[in-house]
Amino acid sequence: MKYFFFIIIFFHYFLYTGQCFVVAPVPDDDCYQQVITNDPFCCDNSWDDLCQTAYDDCVNGEVDCVTFPPVPNDACYQQVILDIPSCCNDIWDESCSQAYYDCMGVESGCNSDVSICQEGVAGPFTFNQLTTGPPVDFANPLGCSTGMWGNDFGFGFILLYITETGPLNLLVDGNTSSGFIDVVVYNIPLDSDPCNAVLDNTNEIACNYATSPCGCTQFGLDFPCESSIPAPNVTAGQKLMIIVHDYSSENNSFTLELGPNGAQTGMPDVQITSVINELCSNDPPINLDVNNLGGNWTGNGIDQNGVFNPQLAGVGTHTITYSIGSTPCIDSSQLDIVVLDCSQIPCELFAQNNGPLCPLDTLELSVNILPNYTYLWQGENFLSSVSNPIPFQFSGFENEYEFIVTAVNGNVSCSDTTILIIKPTLSVEAGQDIIICESDSVFLNAFGNGTIIWQNEHPNGSYINLPVGNYTYYATVEQENFCPNTDSIHIEVTDGVDIDFSTSVVEGCEDLEVSFFNHTPMTGNRVWYVNESILDQHEDTVKIIFPQEGWYSVGLKIENGACTEFEYKENLIHVFPKPRVDFTYLIEEISYEQIKINFFNTYLDGNQYIWSFGDGFSEADTNTFHMYSSEAEKFSTEVKLWISNEFLCSDSIIKTIEYNRPLLYFIPNTFTPNGDEFNNTFKIQFDPFIELRSFKMLIYNAWGEIIFESNDPSIGWDGTYYGKIVQQGTYIWNLDFELKNETNTYKNNGFVSLLK
Repeated sequence: MKYFFFIIIFFHYFLYTGQCFVVAPVPDDDCYQQVITNDPFCCDNSWDDLCQTAYDDCVNGEVDCVTFPPVPNDACYQQVILDIPSCCNDIWDESCSQAYYDCMGVESGCNSDVSICQEGVAGPFTFNQLTTGPPVDFANPLGCSTGMWGNDFGFGFILLYITETGPLNLLVDGNTSSGFIDVVVYNIPLDSDPCNAVLDNTNEIACNYATSPCGCTQFGLDFPCESSIPAPNVTAGQKLMIIVHDYSSENNSFTLELGPNGAQTGMPDVQITSVINELCSNDPPINLDVNNLGGNWTGNGIDQNGVFNPQLAGVGTHTITYSIGSTPCIDSSQLDIVVLDCSQIPCELFAQNNGPLCPLDTLELSVNILPNYTYLWQGENFLSSVSNPIPFQFSGFENEYEFIVTAVNGNVSCSDTTILIIKPTLSVEAGQDIIICESDSVFLNAFGNGTIIWQNEHPNGSYINLPVGNYTYYATVEQENFCPNTDSIHIEVTDGVDIDFSTSVVEGCEDLEVSFFNHTPMTGNRVWYVNESILDQHEDTVKIIFPQEGWYSVGLKIENGACTEFEYKENLIHVFPKPRVDFTYLIEEISYEQIKINFFNTYLDGNQYIWSFGDGFSEADTNTFHMYSSEAEKFSTEVKLWISNEFLCSDSIIKTIEYNRPLLYFIPNTFTPNGDEFNNTFKIQFDPFIELRSFKMLIYNAWGEIIFESNDPSIGWDGTYYGKIVQQGTYIWNLDFELKNETNTYKNNGFVSLLK
């Protein structure tokens, strides 16, 4: 095959330059050029008897056709082009092939065993002559070399029905592992007989001109065949003609197989989709619809286009059959059509319904059919122009509902009424949803005005036991001439389990924080107890603080409907006392620079004491004292006492100690400004360690006049006013001053006696 492949390549080159690769035993004249133009095989493959006959016909002045038929230039061919000139001058079509086959005495179409519609490997199929297949334009298949086909080689024609869209992963495998097998895939046009359709480049899908002498050809990569090309995509519903060519004559049969991926085949599926019950004999022709075109119609009054003519069919019942495919791939569908003599049918209606019904039941309305009449139904929230409406869910309640149907044909009309009865619905109450423990029973007791049956045929008023789980039980009430009703209860059955909880600690000092953890695999409300007191906590994990010493019992109860579990642990938590820490102190001012504070502990049951004095010093003793250095008017420090006891419980207390030095100053109540060396001046005497920021002293006489003022504590009143000694008597003094490191203002006043 590869040898011929290179020949074809060189042929294309010589053809382009006006030369043929084959040396013909005839002159290069007009007839020769006509032959190689009409039949390239005579130029690039070999000059055979057909080429020579065509040349002789041209030289002898016989008919020279512009068409290139897929049949030999024999006596039947000459007869066809004489009988049907268009087969010579225009196009070689299906009618030309049919005429040729009739002349040859062979029946056109595919053999009965070459249609594939089943899964797996199909075949083996034998190679036949070209005349047993449909008309094919082998002159130039797309994707394959010109002249690759030869009439002296074997062919096979396989009809493949596609039922699943996808890539055509196809393997064509000869009965030997050598030789070249070429394959062309055509799509059979709709409305065409698969085995008589003209197959040419317009409906070619793919061509595989085998490049390896492996005795097989494949489309796609699902098989290990060396000669492969990409798989073409095909669509469900297509009918494919697979033409297999044994180029090397090394195989006498072949098989076909579709890969597991992509397109698949199956039986044809055909259905007459038109819905026709009755027609009048004078009705016009109607088109019948099918879901798969390209088949054959049979029956009275039907043509091959699917047009049914009641006038041709006549009065009576006619079975129309539509079939597609060929054995073994064949399917058919039938439709019975009643043709009536409508001139004898009176306008009379008989409306019906399928009542009495219950609410939300399906309502079916029906009436007898009068050909050529149009219908109109009217009723409760309902309007339809169909003689027998599609059943629908009716939403009415207990009542009677009227439905009227009217039939009209020109000036003739008639109507009828049907009454739909909706029956009353019984009432039923199954009871409240419940939760029980596994060991408990459920009492099924529903209330209703009829016969009550529970699911699983449990009688009303009975007890049942259920394993752990969730259940819905239905109670149905029934009574003749009433609509049944159903109610349900939900039952949850829980398993009884042992309460299990743990603690983070079991002992500690007062103000002990303990976490409790519930490990019980049971749902429901959690209730925690401490010494039989209920806590306002309902989680699986709770925290409890025990502020006082003593023994504490803890319990947990889980309530799940009717199922309750409880666990109480006596004296689970032991809380030890903390030291009751306190102390007193006594301040002594040793000097202006030093302050001594004595500390006295009031808790005597400790085994360790630590004093922290607030100035970086500490001491471990029951009672102690500490010396502080300070010259401030106000002294302050924080003292902490930490004590632990025999239970290793500890506590501490911090006290702030403040000490205000006494404000010492002297104010005389009498002075004698008589000029001697004693007591001549009225002056305030401050302690030497007191530092003043401001100072003001005023002296008033009996009439409230200021007779002296001083802003310096070292300057006192000498008893004069404007340079003269005032009279002996009592005078008022007023004092305001501020200390250096304070913001307070100190005020004082009093009387002083001036004596001479």
